[in-house]
Amino acid sequence: MQTSDKRTVWLAGIRNGAIGIITMAFPFAFQHIPLWVYRILFWGGLCVIVVSVLILIYNLYIRPNLTRDIKMIPLLMIICGILLILGGIILHLIDKTPQTAKGSLPEAKTSQKSESPSITEERQMGSTFNEIPGPFIVTFGGNQAYIPDTTSKSNPSRIINWSGADILYAYIANEKLYVNTVLYGDANLPAVEITDNQFRNIPPQWDKNFNNTALEIVDENLTPRLQLVYKSPRNVVINGIFKIPHGLIIMEETGMVINPSSPINPKFRRIFKYPSRSHQGQELDEPHL
Repeated sequence: MQTSDKRTVWLAGIRNGAIGIITMAFPFAFQHIPLWVYRILFWGGLCVIVVSVLILIYNLYIRPNLTRDIKMIPLLMIICGILLILGGIILHLIDKTPQTAKGSLPEAKTSQKSESPSITEERQMGSTFNEIPGPFIVTFGGNQAYIPDTTSKSNPSRIINWSGADILYAYIANEKLYVNTVLYGDANLPAVEITDNQFRNIPPQWDKNFNNTALEIVDENLTPRLQLVYKSPRNVVINGIFKIPHGLIIMEETGMVINPSSPINPKFRRIFKYPSRSHQGQELDEPHL
């Protein structure tokens, strides 16, 4: 390539680079233009600079002996201009960032609303009150049994053991209190069992209802036979009619009766509405425990 040709290529490259820089700087001098025009000019100008550098390298070093390449510069600049416009339009369509008010460039958006000083101070100070977890307690028949954290399903705390039969026992698993029990059922039928918060052997004429904090089983007369209520995650209250060898125990929150006379008439009141199929989990309006 002759010296004059090289000079022409260098001048063309410098000229196109300057045009690109001016194009990129134009939006900062005239900030009132719409955002989409700003994008077209800025990114399009960057494209002109990059393409001009590539053309310069191509003409000077890759194919220096082809002087006819210089004639391609106007055509390539036209292509660059088209790419500039198309690139700006594509960026405008892809990025749907809302435009800011005229006379200002886009500002960073905040993700949250400003908080009042009182809320900020409270978060810095933490909660005013904090509850220290107490012991695990089972309340039954006017008594309280404290369940150690060391108990487990295989090594429970035996609350009532009558003649070697576990009538009421509890244990802790995953920081949760479980109470297992056996209660009186109909004659010639197996006793109703509550094990690991699961129940079985409920006579077909009886009904049961429960929610996340309480379980109740009633007989055919809607008389409560068992109530297991979590007053808190660490405090469970047991009311019920419990089967023991050769007898029964009626346990209430305030006391108990061993081998009551017939008819059996426990004093604790119902918790839920019945039948459960149409009132699942629905408690009676008045408080009970």
